[in-house]
Amino acid sequence: MTIKRGRENKGKNIKAPIVEDTSIDLKKPAFSLEYLSKERNYSLQDCSKEQKAQIINKLNTLSQMTWREIRNANRKGLGQEKIARSSIKSAVPRHLTPDTVFIAIRCFHEGAPMVGYKDNRIFVILWLDRNSTLYSH
Repeated sequence: MTIKRGRENKGKNIKAPIVEDTSIDLKKPAFSLEYLSKERNYSLQDCSKEQKAQIINKLNTLSQMTWREIRNANRKGLGQEKIARSSIKSAVPRHLTPDTVFIAIRCFHEGAPMVGYKDNRIFVILWLDRNSTLYSH
């Protein structure tokens, strides 16, 4: 953990320091398929054997990196990019709050992504966007 010290610690009314938990950034990701879409075009069932192998290879590669390394990598390679909720053309699972940040990570040779969200160190995969139709690219 790091403590940011700045203006909030000066003056008559001293406030508690802002604490940031950077430990998640230094951990390797885990992956969850618990909420993976069953919707046509975004499910595992709709993927070919080759696409399934591409997903497994990507998850294996990502599992050897830290979240910081993934965040700093090229978004079209091993990195990630944030996707606006308003861009998603599929039903968003009901358990997600409006402040959920969606992340796309490329997993297919054609550059198509898997899309989900981070829950601490776990990347919860919601959609396999194999045809690049889930959001405007």
